[in-house]
Amino acid sequence: MRITLSPEENQFVAEVGAFVDTHWPAGMEQHGYAQAVGEGVIPHWLEALAAQGWSVPSWPEAHGGPGWTRRQQMLFEQTLASRGAPSPAGVATCFVGPLLMQAGSPQQQATWLPEIRDLGCR
Repeated sequence: MRITLSPEENQFVAEVGAFVDTHWPAGMEQHGYAQAVGEGVIPHWLEALAAQGWSVPSWPEAHGGPGWTRRQQMLFEQTLASRGAPSPAGVATCFVGPLLMQAGSPQQQATWLPEIRDLGCR
């Protein structure tokens, strides 16, 4: 299935692609996750995502996410995958964080959401 992108979406994909090209070594997916961790690539990648505000692509701006549409989230994930870069999606970012947003107390949200959003990098 071919998806036609708007000029704004093409610009978004180009921005994400440039970010990946800057922060994720080309060809790293061929070496495997263990080597990427051992060489410090994964921690650098996670820090870069957190610093850019892209560590939690499905989160609303009110909780520190980019506030992207579902289509932007899909384009983000596709761009990462096309360049062999790992997604920041995980249990904490996709399930625990949203659960805290919905049902957590303000104190729980203040305590845990920043740590989840920063992927434990700060």
